[in-house]
Amino acid sequence: MRIFRFLLGFFWLAIPALADDVAVVGKAQIEERIAGGVAIALHLDAPAAHRVFTLSGPNRLVIDLADTDLGQVPAGFGGDVQGVADVRAGLFQPGWSRLVADLDAPLVLESVLMQDAVLTILLQPADQARFDTLAGAPPGALWDAPESAPVAGLRSSDMREGKVLVAIDPGHGGIDPGASREGVTEKDLALAFGLELRAALEASGRFEVVMTRESDVFVSLRDRVEMARSAGADVFLSLHLNTVAEGDVSGATVYALSETASDASAKALAEFENQSDTLAGLDNVGGEDQVALALIDMARRVTDARSAQLGTALVEGFGGTVGVTRNRPFWTADLRVLKAPDMPSLLLELGFLSDATDRQNLQSPQWRARAIVGVIAGLDDWVAADRERALRQ
Repeated sequence: MRIFRFLLGFFWLAIPALADDVAVVGKAQIEERIAGGVAIALHLDAPAAHRVFTLSGPNRLVIDLADTDLGQVPAGFGGDVQGVADVRAGLFQPGWSRLVADLDAPLVLESVLMQDAVLTILLQPADQARFDTLAGAPPGALWDAPESAPVAGLRSSDMREGKVLVAIDPGHGGIDPGASREGVTEKDLALAFGLELRAALEASGRFEVVMTRESDVFVSLRDRVEMARSAGADVFLSLHLNTVAEGDVSGATVYALSETASDASAKALAEFENQSDTLAGLDNVGGEDQVALALIDMARRVTDARSAQLGTALVEGFGGTVGVTRNRPFWTADLRVLKAPDMPSLLLELGFLSDATDRQNLQSPQWRARAIVGVIAGLDDWVAADRERALRQ
């Protein structure tokens, strides 16, 4: 039988000048092969260390390249190839870039070859059972998800004396842009706000800060929580921006953890935020220790109450400076990034990218400065009340 291929598309990436030791992807091709197969070719200007694997639940192809600039993968790349639904690319962690292709049909790796600085990946169709058997991240890879944190070491719920350590968690990053509208991305604005909030908190003399990320790099949801806990943070603030497809909604919103969402919109937001790891090509490790979960349940009840009190204080702080959503500024949802058992944690939706005024405000340093005044006022009020609570016990 004659073998044939259809070239469905290729793109040239405009890449700025880079250091000599960073490889650059100059051209990428994706082709449909006979009988439902797919060929992907990444043309680099120099060979690069690489790792290619598939993941299930959902089905994905993951390509990691060391010290390589992937540029911006166009939205149409892979869109016309049967079996490939969507492609994302970006920095995964320092020194490593990642391309993740969502597969709408099970395609297993046939071959992976780096030759003359061209990485060629051939995929062939298979049934789901075979795909599941072959899928999985290679053991020992430096980007493997960490083990679950031990239960030992749960901290007291009493607020310590002295400076309060705040963990600031700018949402998304790297390969995961979060929400976007009109060329504005959630990951960029969350980082800008986080860095400015850190400077203001430290300048107050009453707070210390630990950041989960300080640049455009991906951090897993679990790592965000464990970085804050390992640093001994007193409070965890995850920064995000919201968006809606319909309706006219604006203003800041505060979310606390609950297994039951406030309503359908809160549930939808949690589902969007919780898929960050999946979009970035992390395996669904699962396997939580049920005994450990039972042991931390009591600690979580105290933490959830303190988080709710902090949420109320921050809503008042935002309301006094930049405003909050009109109807209901404080919500609850099952958000993975808020699940530390011994650290009051909130997710702050700073505004709505879908609203033109919010979008303009969020890009304004002056508006962000006023919003930060509200955050600090809320934190101050909560710290005073929380310490008073501890003294009464």
